[in-house]
Amino acid sequence: MHTVHTAETTLNGFGYAAMGIMFSVDKPTIKLTKEEQFIVDAFFDSLKWDETSADPKVAEVPYGNLMMMVNTRDRYVYSGSVTTPPCATKVYWNVLTTIYPLK
Repeated sequence: MHTVHTAETTLNGFGYAAMGIMFSVDKPTIKLTKEEQFIVDAFFDSLKWDETSADPKVAEVPYGNLMMMVNTRDRYVYSGSVTTPPCATKVYWNVLTTIYPLK
């Protein structure tokens, strides 16, 4: 999963930051506590996967809880771009090395 965040003003030419978090149903690299697994499950449950309209809307996603739980210290960092229009360059990428369990 990755999320892209836009800045109100650029910093050193960067106008975007991206956070990549990897999940796996069968090969996670960490065992979570029951409370941590609840945070992951609550995040994905909030996405309303059963909504099939052309423009699904999600009222609120507990992204902050997920970001507070994951280990952001162990990550790859690089300058890159995004693959969707406007295909912005100067994106500050953070990709976590831990693979989290997804049930």
